[in-house]
Amino acid sequence: MKRGLLLAALAVAAAYPIVSGPGEPAAERFSFDTFGYFYPNMLYALRSLAAGGQGLLWNPFQSCGQPFFGITETGLLYPLNALFLLLPPATALRALLFANLFVGGLGTYALGRELGVSRVGSLGGALAFMLGPSAYHLTTWMPTVQAPYVWMPAAMLCGERLMKAPRLSHALLLGLALAAGLLAGHPQFVLFTCQLLALRVLWGAFDRIERRHVFRALGGLALAVALMLLLTAVQFLESLRVISESVRGGSLLPEDIAPRGTDTLAQIAKLISSHSALAPFTVVPAFLAPAALIGNVRRRAALFYLVAAALFFTLSFGQDTPLGRLYYDLPFGDVFRHPLRFRFVTGFCVSVLIGLGIDAVAGGGWRAVAVAAAALVSLALWVDIEPLDWGLVSVLLGAGAFAAARPGARSFGAGAIVCGIGIAAVLEPPWTSVRFLSDDGPLDEHAALFERLRARMTPHDRVLAVHHGFQPGFQEKTAMLFEIPSLTDYEGQLSLQYAQYFAMLRRQEDFVRLSQAYMPGHWRPRSVGWRLVQLAAARYLIIPNDLVESFTAVRGTQFTPIDRDHGLQVFENGGVLPRAYYVPQLDVIGRDKLLRDLNAFGANPRRWALVDSEPASGFLGVRGNRASPEARFVVDEPERVVLDVAAPERGFLFLADQYFPAWSATVNGNPTPILRANHMFRLVEVPAGPVRVEFRYQSRRVWIGAAISAVTLALVVMLLIVGRRRRTDAPSG
Repeated sequence: MKRGLLLAALAVAAAYPIVSGPGEPAAERFSFDTFGYFYPNMLYALRSLAAGGQGLLWNPFQSCGQPFFGITETGLLYPLNALFLLLPPATALRALLFANLFVGGLGTYALGRELGVSRVGSLGGALAFMLGPSAYHLTTWMPTVQAPYVWMPAAMLCGERLMKAPRLSHALLLGLALAAGLLAGHPQFVLFTCQLLALRVLWGAFDRIERRHVFRALGGLALAVALMLLLTAVQFLESLRVISESVRGGSLLPEDIAPRGTDTLAQIAKLISSHSALAPFTVVPAFLAPAALIGNVRRRAALFYLVAAALFFTLSFGQDTPLGRLYYDLPFGDVFRHPLRFRFVTGFCVSVLIGLGIDAVAGGGWRAVAVAAAALVSLALWVDIEPLDWGLVSVLLGAGAFAAARPGARSFGAGAIVCGIGIAAVLEPPWTSVRFLSDDGPLDEHAALFERLRARMTPHDRVLAVHHGFQPGFQEKTAMLFEIPSLTDYEGQLSLQYAQYFAMLRRQEDFVRLSQAYMPGHWRPRSVGWRLVQLAAARYLIIPNDLVESFTAVRGTQFTPIDRDHGLQVFENGGVLPRAYYVPQLDVIGRDKLLRDLNAFGANPRRWALVDSEPASGFLGVRGNRASPEARFVVDEPERVVLDVAAPERGFLFLADQYFPAWSATVNGNPTPILRANHMFRLVEVPAGPVRVEFRYQSRRVWIGAAISAVTLALVVMLLIVGRRRRTDAPSG
């Protein structure tokens, strides 16, 4: 097969899921994680870069301020995200999805060739991977989860080469492939890849030839993992601190890992028959996979991927199986959610088996055709196969039978099978509930309203956006897109302190399970902790028209309508506190009851702030001091905030921005500790008189990590170049 034809076939396959996806979907059918998380983050990053980097470390517009760069899911340093620097954002998004799929297809093709599969068979495996339900689902889900998955074939290619002839270059390339996947932002699939690689090394221990290389291959794998960590240090040194402060900083309970339970075999059969993107495979062309076991040349490779596919498929049932319960007790087994994601590894393994099976079926062997037919019968007993699938199955089996009957027709049979795989993906594409927006128009639906609101706001103000449903133009990231500080956010690594505060604010309940942060449900106005809303400086409420009546009917609230458009209304929240002000006194309350007391606090919060431990100075305020002057913002930048306040007595300055360890403060130029006050906000002690307080976000970890990553990358490139020159200069024969 000519290289140009191969690349063209892979390019068409990579373009198909993206070209077929755009449109103007109903609001509940758009790719929410792409357009409600990843894409707004990319737009924010571009705007921050245009402002000289302001806001890359700290995002002031979400969740009363939160880290940005340190959140792994943003994936800012993923190499292919450089497309956003070269192309218009909407075009760059689609180019990124295309490039990722192309990488996955090329890696699967190269892996097939490494396993000894013909060019046509390897192309068939690549098409099965790119157009199969797993890659399709991840492509329409979000680039940060698509990217680490599509690097899995390249990593396994390097692993195969390590097992056959362990070389430093193979370990270095494996480290680069793993690092690329990890930088994309979703570590779970990188962990799956490492586990699959470890299984491959273990598998080699049972082979007479590969056994000689097992320890060297294991050393190469360890080196690759170490390189992955060093190459990504620029991202993950900072991310480790963010993770330690987040709701994901500890082990997950079984109900958090599988919050919606796990599927049964009957449910999975229904997913397969309906061509759901959540199915591990589709009948066409997966029924060809068992034929890969026919023949002696590549049987061990086929058996490995068959065992791996079955293993990860079993793990997808979570703790409903003994294997799943054992996995939960292994390192990192209790860190990630949704066991069903193991099925995507099964999908990759099946794609490799399909490439091997194509060679077996089209190679003129009646046994392979019979095995494929038997696999089809077994699937038919489990899955209700669609009529169109039966027609496509007949084409593929017919091509294999023709090749078996006419030994000289092997190329024709293999080509027909590969064409059948492509046709099957077009005629029966994976079903998914999400689509791509054709342009950015839906995101700007309420642009005029938000621009008017931003012009009205002062540095002391935030908004509370009451979201419900998945609306492109009104979602948690909408406020950030229009540079409006918001009390809410859609974030998987939100801080534990914020999750606790928001659970009490949203439902007046303690935070005890992860679903309260990820799936809080609909807003119930009568259950909202309005004192916490006021304390967080949410002066303005943005409410959809259909919820206005229920919110304005709440007793004790003072909502004044100030603006509206065709779908939203904006209200001013009376009695809200400013974002920064002088506090004369502190009250020490145990952390286990502080938040509830804060929600029910009867005293004026401008005169008291609650802390969970006494300050190191022992100072709690001057008795009888009841003054509460408002602070004035001198500088209000993402990573630097400067405030002036006239303190009548020695006291405290309160700032309703999230507390985070990387923030430091000075009072009149002198370093001073930042206290965590009112559960999650910042407070510093100030002397009497005119006071200037400066907060700065500074992270040495980013620069240390950047130095580590740069040195490691330079060393890897140098070693690869030197190794290539040595192999080139080595005498032949």
